[in-house]
Amino acid sequence: MENLEKERKKIDAIDAKVVSLLDERAKAAKEIGKKKSEAGKTEVIQTSREREVIRKVSSRAKLLPKGDVASIYTQIISACRGLQKKVRVGYLGPEGTYSHIAALSYFGQNTELISHRTISSAFASFEEGEVSLIIVPVENSSGGSVGETLDNLYRANGYIVGELVLPIRHCLLAKKGVAHSRVKTIIAHPNALLQCSKFIERNKFLTQDCASTASACRKLDRQSASIGSELAAELFSLEVLKRNIGDYEDNTTRFIIVGRSPCQKTGKDKTSLLFTLPHKPGTLYQTLGVFAKEKINLLKVESRPYKGRKWEYLFFVDFEGHECEPKVERVLKKIRRISESLRVLGSYPAE
Repeated sequence: MENLEKERKKIDAIDAKVVSLLDERAKAAKEIGKKKSEAGKTEVIQTSREREVIRKVSSRAKLLPKGDVASIYTQIISACRGLQKKVRVGYLGPEGTYSHIAALSYFGQNTELISHRTISSAFASFEEGEVSLIIVPVENSSGGSVGETLDNLYRANGYIVGELVLPIRHCLLAKKGVAHSRVKTIIAHPNALLQCSKFIERNKFLTQDCASTASACRKLDRQSASIGSELAAELFSLEVLKRNIGDYEDNTTRFIIVGRSPCQKTGKDKTSLLFTLPHKPGTLYQTLGVFAKEKINLLKVESRPYKGRKWEYLFFVDFEGHECEPKVERVLKKIRRISESLRVLGSYPAE
């Protein structure tokens, strides 16, 4: 017991030092905010800088898991950023959704999160200046790309400044005291029902579509359950009857962050492009061949109907690298010659 007390005192002394160092960091962050204000810079958040700091710090971890260190530093940066100015961020709501979890994971607790009913309304809020940034889903590993996000990116007056890949861990949620055996009906968003179809069939549950996790959770009675996150269970005072009920263990959603200024190079970056091509044989093959010649790794190629132009398409491409790198500059120059139009949606830190 004497040795135990000695170790506890050691921890107390370390904690005191940690808090003192956090205060020093906060003072430095406040001074940076002051200098930004004097220089006329209104943007508080620089996603490339924040992600680079988190990456460097977490890579130094020895005993603690790197992911845990990254989570801790996300909150530290969020708290320090809040001393300068509280950032307003739009997300696809309501509370308790995976978009809400993504926003908290990326920006931390000390952020003013503004919920939106649709992806389009989040983009509209960004365009009108109501929020500084938005975080929206762009693709899911089992459901594919989110068309509404891609369509809005084409029109958006901003840049992709970051991304977050979030594991989707569906839970069976019910009112407190309700046993699994009493559940007859699952009330949930259609996507959640689809992603948990095997579990639903195996248990012979009836299903009922609902517009959101929040509305589903409010409709529950003593014979129904919903599908959602552990955060949703906490927010709506529900009980988790079963965890990880999704059809696929590796189900993930990729979110993108849209901001007003392009990101600086970090050394581990990704670039997203949008372009249109003339109706000539081999133009897509020729365009993609440009990346191969420069030995640039393509991460994603997607086509979407060009709304307002019959049988024409927009092409979305993600690849490794930053637009300021010489080989990427060469690629963009060549594609501009081939394409009808080209737009760099953003170069940003890759997860």
